[in-house]
Amino acid sequence: MKKFTLAAAMVALGCASASAADLAYTKAPVVAPVYSWTGCYVGATVGYRWGTSSVTAGSGFGAGLPITNDLNRMDGFTGGGTLGCNYQTGAWVVGLEGDFSGGQAKDSQGVLPPFNTTFIVSERQDWVATVRGRVGYAVNNWLFYGTGGLALTELKQTLLFTPSGATNSQSQVLSGWTAGAGVEWGFASNWTAKVEYLYTEYSRQNYFGPTAPLAGLWIDADLKQHIVRGGVNYRF
Repeated sequence: MKKFTLAAAMVALGCASASAADLAYTKAPVVAPVYSWTGCYVGATVGYRWGTSSVTAGSGFGAGLPITNDLNRMDGFTGGGTLGCNYQTGAWVVGLEGDFSGGQAKDSQGVLPPFNTTFIVSERQDWVATVRGRVGYAVNNWLFYGTGGLALTELKQTLLFTPSGATNSQSQVLSGWTAGAGVEWGFASNWTAKVEYLYTEYSRQNYFGPTAPLAGLWIDADLKQHIVRGGVNYRF
């Protein structure tokens, strides 16, 4: 009888130990993986840009005094590619990004009286490129960032003399600065989607001049634009 009782106690103790072990195992915390923003990536963007160009023309327009017209519809859709790299330390993410976007924006304006109204000034912009730094704060797979840097574009000026239909055109690459902010979402381990806004100002540039076919004519262009776009990136 004593042997039976001892054996039963040992079996009960073993079952209790096993149950306790199972309970401890099932209660072990599950640690969710932390999203990493470190790495280089390529991507594509699409969006819309709008802005104004303040065009100052002088001397060739009759009275010889400067006059400023605003081209208020330097607008158009834009799309292109992106290349960049990020490095994450803690919740902070720093990076460098470059992009190139195509898409036409153009507007024209007649010269106002009392100047020579037989002239029409027009501008056309076909591409925009930027090289920017980025600083952001990550909340797991969400990144909130600010960005800023260099902006480049090619702007073409055309003068149309309406009575004869004669034109004179000149293209130049303008440099300037850009700054903005955005939010990026990591929806997969290597894929992200973003929405961002950029404000861009280009340096005032002189066109034509004393050597132009219309002697003594000069034009300054001062282009400012806003860009809103979305994009998708693949990180290596």
